[in-house]
Amino acid sequence: MPRLLEGVVTLRKISAGAYGTVYLGRDAAHRELAVKALHPQVSLEGQERERQGLVAFLEEFQNGDEHLLTVHQISPPGQLLCYSMELADNLNDPCSSDDYASATLGAWMARHGPATVEQVVDWMHQLLDGVGALHARGLLHRDLKPGNLYFVRGRLKIGDYGLVTRWNPESTLIGTEAYIPEGLKAASPEMDLYALGKILYTLITGLPVGEYPRIPREKMSNRALVALNRFVLERACSDVPAHRFHTVQAFREAFDRICNPAARLQRRRILMGRLQAAGILAGVMLAAALGGIWFWERLNQGGADYSPDPLRWFEQISPSLGEMHLAFHEERFPETDSPETKVAFFLEEFSMEKEEFELYFEATSDRRLAELRVAFLDSAGEVVKEIRSLLTPRGVYSETTLISGESRGAQTWGIRVLARRKQEWLLLANGRPVLDTPPPSFPPPWHIRLTLSSQEEGQLALKRLCVFTP
Repeated sequence: MPRLLEGVVTLRKISAGAYGTVYLGRDAAHRELAVKALHPQVSLEGQERERQGLVAFLEEFQNGDEHLLTVHQISPPGQLLCYSMELADNLNDPCSSDDYASATLGAWMARHGPATVEQVVDWMHQLLDGVGALHARGLLHRDLKPGNLYFVRGRLKIGDYGLVTRWNPESTLIGTEAYIPEGLKAASPEMDLYALGKILYTLITGLPVGEYPRIPREKMSNRALVALNRFVLERACSDVPAHRFHTVQAFREAFDRICNPAARLQRRRILMGRLQAAGILAGVMLAAALGGIWFWERLNQGGADYSPDPLRWFEQISPSLGEMHLAFHEERFPETDSPETKVAFFLEEFSMEKEEFELYFEATSDRRLAELRVAFLDSAGEVVKEIRSLLTPRGVYSETTLISGESRGAQTWGIRVLARRKQEWLLLANGRPVLDTPPPSFPPPWHIRLTLSSQEEGQLALKRLCVFTP
């Protein structure tokens, strides 16, 4: 074996690529290392670019980082570029370097296929930590992809620093084409974060990045994977540059909102703590659930097979929003007794001061069809924005989407009209979006009116309406 670096014994070749060969080595401290030697035919320009990347990395991370692969030694300038680095785990045998195969993320997926949701969440957090450490020191990686990510003692680390550079407005746009967003004129943090989105896509689907944005049909039945896919398509790798992420913090916060179990659990605990503190409200709701004999009798008249369960109902409410205001919690029937007359419920208009809120609206009926309207009024009382959706036994219907609901005899509708600051507005049924529409063009306070109507015969009753605000 060639003697590549001073003080390092070369043991055997473990891999070879277009630019160089990687050997297993051992240093004077008896540490096993990976030693990369560039091929002699690599141009001087290519060798110098990779050396500059390694030097820039070592200037900031002499001992590596928890999620950045450590580089130990670089050959002197003027010699063929060789360098030693931390040895990745052995994909064939984690306890030995015999029959060694480098445990890159790409090799892992080639052997095991798509990752589980739990693995995806854990690994993405580790990668965000690594990219965050680079960006905090003013460095860009420019070549993030599964083949450049290594498992070391079971932890995922970023490696291959040949294209690392210090970020400036004129940083050269270079890297692997599939991981570079279209329209970018120069390298920027957005480039690394876009690449993380493509890595997330391959983790979820198990497909090569060239298949993007195809989603296998079998992945559409898992709600967690559907949410992650939407995150990739609509945010991380969006065709609209303004929708993509420009900082690690923004990526992490958006990612955690949809799939961080610990964060969701913490938000749920905060919400439940606030609900427990609202003793009077909890007492009213418990009394309504357990002692509403008249309420139950009237409900049975409509043929409904539905029992109010406040605790279970609260578990279904999004835990991301905190303080609850109960607009009403009772059964309301239409004022007219004629089943042939159009039935309509007009809730009193109420003012919403905050930009972020959530409405939870529920009704029961044995009618086949009803319409829900959410209207936003200006100061003169004119409707300036209106969301409409048809309600059916099978769920909520919009012009393009029909989502199955849960049959309870007479229909029971649980509708959430969800607003997020600087994001889209969603009309949800059973926690799944069915209608996207922009928010009102004017700022809060917003005056809101809800209307439920039907022209068919049968029973129709409002159940309750809650407003959640941060």
